[in-house]
Amino acid sequence: METALLGCALPLVAIQLENMMSRNGYETTVSEGPNPIIVAFKHGNWLRRAQQIVLQLSPLNEEVTRVDVTAIIQHEPQTNLEEEVIEEKIVSAIYRDFPDETNT
Repeated sequence: METALLGCALPLVAIQLENMMSRNGYETTVSEGPNPIIVAFKHGNWLRRAQQIVLQLSPLNEEVTRVDVTAIIQHEPQTNLEEEVIEEKIVSAIYRDFPDETNT
């Protein structure tokens, strides 16, 4: 799991993250609530395995939101290296997508 801290209110972060994942070819679903969870899924093909990304959002205060990123890939043999790389790439993309905000 990787974490990003963003200097934005939770509702704005949720909308922008859902849009970002859709732009990158993921199908997204959002669970509503005080701490929303965005589940993004990308189908695999003969070159790539299917990917599921879970983005757990939690407000630290009114202006700071924590985003926990977890990647899940079904593969054999079981290794976490691919998942860790994808999580790092998603966090990097999140920071690029929020350039004008104060990233903590």
